Amino acid sequence: MRLRGKYYEWKYNIGVEDAASVTDSYEEINELAIRQYKLSLEMFVDLAHNIQAVPIIVTQARLADEKNTPGRN
Repeated sequence: MRLRGKYYEWKYNIGVEDAASVTDSYEEINELAIRQYKLSLEMFVDLAHNIQAVPIIVTQARLADEKNTPGRN
């Protein structure tokens, strides 16, 4: 557990309070991130089915273009 904590501290620049630095950028989407996201969704759905619940997955709304604003079509 200590080794994992040190790894995260080194890799992601996470401080004592588990807060990442504001200068860190998580804009990169790589193959590992996509596989982890897919695994997390599959695990959530599987866990929901195991307790006989209906999983509902919702994505966050986003603007189609950087120039658009919420009040502008």
